[in-house]
Amino acid sequence: MNECAHDEPDIILCNYRIYSERKDSYEERINRIGREKNFFRAWLRNRLKSNIWSCLYRNEFIRSKGLKYHQGCISGEDEEFFLKTLTAAEKISVSKTILYTYTYYVRQASLRPLQDSLNAKCRTASYIRKHKHNQHTLANYYLIWGIVRAFTLYAKRRDKSSYEKYLRILKHKKIRSLLLSSAKSILLRPETFFKAMMLLHFPRLYYKLRS
Repeated sequence: MNECAHDEPDIILCNYRIYSERKDSYEERINRIGREKNFFRAWLRNRLKSNIWSCLYRNEFIRSKGLKYHQGCISGEDEEFFLKTLTAAEKISVSKTILYTYTYYVRQASLRPLQDSLNAKCRTASYIRKHKHNQHTLANYYLIWGIVRAFTLYAKRRDKSSYEKYLRILKHKKIRSLLLSSAKSILLRPETFFKAMMLLHFPRLYYKLRS
């Protein structure tokens, strides 16, 4: 940790562990970034495990960039803040330290508003496009992943009513074009492309397969 702080980075990315109350067990989340220099891409590939609770931030960096939690957001707010800081940071260090233990209580399994989470992803994608002009494809992929994930969660909850209402967004030309553009990032996570195509062409079959 000290060697990272010596370089005065904007962010120090650390590892963490999760304690599951239901399983009564711990699971470590270890960063395996390798030589990847694009931390957002590493996160999308699930190689960067850090999250807001396992990072150390330089106070001046947060203040100078005007980074804050989005007021009123109760689902996806941590991820939004974390990815915005990754985008804004000019210098990032990675530590092998396990900084934090995140306890997942059984009562935390309550349903959260998916629309709120998707709105957070839209704001994050817009922020990335604005501040990183060479990461438009990654920002679009992130938004596609968010849309697919929302449909998947509705199906897993067997919330057919909400799933059917959410299908309306697939009628919008911009959303359909966005999902079709997932082909550009097929090498990032191929399964997201195939899920996006199934949603576009066989949305009700997708519900049956995922519920």
